[in-house]
Amino acid sequence: METPDQFAVILAAVEAFTNAVEHSGQASSSVDVDGTFGDGRVTISIRDYGTWKSEQSLQKEDGLGLAIIDVLMDGVRVDRQVDGTTVTMSRRLAAN
Repeated sequence: METPDQFAVILAAVEAFTNAVEHSGQASSSVDVDGTFGDGRVTISIRDYGTWKSEQSLQKEDGLGLAIIDVLMDGVRVDRQVDGTTVTMSRRLAAN
C-alpha cells in the first residue's frame, strides 16, 4: 500500500507529465523526466520541448494540473523558455 507521500509524489509527477504532453503544443514532442532523492526530499523535473499555447486557448481548457501539483508538493517552479518548459517540484518526505 502506498504512503500519503508516495501517492502525492506519483500524482504530481503524472500531472506534470500529462501537462507536458498535452500543453506543449507539439504532438510529437519529447518529454524528459529526472528525479533525485536525498536528505529526506524528493525532487522531480519534467521537461518538454514544445511551446506554450496562447493564454486564450489555455483559458478554454479546464485543466487543474498545476494547481494540483502546487497542493501536493512543497515547492514548484515552472521555467518557460522558447525551446520548452521545465516543471521542477519537490517534497519533503515524512520520516518512517
